[in-house]
Amino acid sequence: MECCGIDVFGASRVIESPLDAVVSPLRRTRYSTVGRTLLGTRLSRVVLNRCLQTDFALWRASTIGQGRRRARAKPHVVLRSALPGHRKVGGIVAANRLFSLNGESALVTGGGTGIGAAISRLFLHMGAQVTIASRRESKLEAFRNSVPQHASFLHAVPGDVAVDSERIVATAVAAMGSISILVNNASTSVGKPMRDMTGAEWQTVYTTNLEAAFRLCQSALPSLEANRGCILHISSASAVAGDYDDAAYVSSKSGLEGFSRHLAVELAADGVRSNVIRPGLINTEAFADYPDEFFESQIPLIPLGRLGSPEDVAYAALYLCSREAAFVTGAVLTVDGGETRI
Repeated sequence: MECCGIDVFGASRVIESPLDAVVSPLRRTRYSTVGRTLLGTRLSRVVLNRCLQTDFALWRASTIGQGRRRARAKPHVVLRSALPGHRKVGGIVAANRLFSLNGESALVTGGGTGIGAAISRLFLHMGAQVTIASRRESKLEAFRNSVPQHASFLHAVPGDVAVDSERIVATAVAAMGSISILVNNASTSVGKPMRDMTGAEWQTVYTTNLEAAFRLCQSALPSLEANRGCILHISSASAVAGDYDDAAYVSSKSGLEGFSRHLAVELAADGVRSNVIRPGLINTEAFADYPDEFFESQIPLIPLGRLGSPEDVAYAALYLCSREAAFVTGAVLTVDGGETRI
């Protein structure tokens, strides 16, 4: 929408702009009031008849340039929505970095290595407090040593999500004060054909990959609701391709995606979002001992012609867990270089 040669657009935050808060909030305020009082001019009839049905904070640049032509060229007025999809409703705009996680508290399971470590490192860099959970204390310590500049924002919880989900959540809340972002990343597989798999092995995979996600979400829900937070599940391209990994792993990841879709609907009224990332072949420590022939056979199947990196997934996670994705829930973001093309 444009009024008086000045662009007006909705945004979840103001980025790198020298803006001044001129009024906050405006409840059920007509644009005519905004226009006549703050912009000092008359708006079009269409705008006059529109009514804001929620609170907004109106932001305006200190100067808007000289002349109508210059004002048209640059957006100077921003309406920052305080809709229920936004965490910290009505808060002051941070106005410093796109995708900032300042003030957020994230729990990342399997956060000591691979994709989980990349997500944890990026979240720390973007300003979040982060609690990482892992079965292997040595991996937690190694990760802590790799980010000494973020030591005061990093917390580590040794534990197996298959049996310690409730304790992991309680420890994270005690360390950070709350949880506004939950990343269900920890998973396992058997690596056997279905005919050779035992019932106990099948159940182990399901307990870690799916039941633990349920228990983590349930335990963290009060905190997530209080923060109008978000849940991110790390699935796998095998959930749709079917020809990677083993039957227990593939079916548990398919179940995780269905679980996320249901949570997106069930928790929407409480302002909690749930999304999935579906990675393809990502070059993590798990592939350290694989022969070169394996990679030579796989890369031609990937249209972008390379393996993914943990950082590729981490940047997708940053978007989905940021306020910039406040209107995204129930989604699956595939990060596989185009391999599955889904």
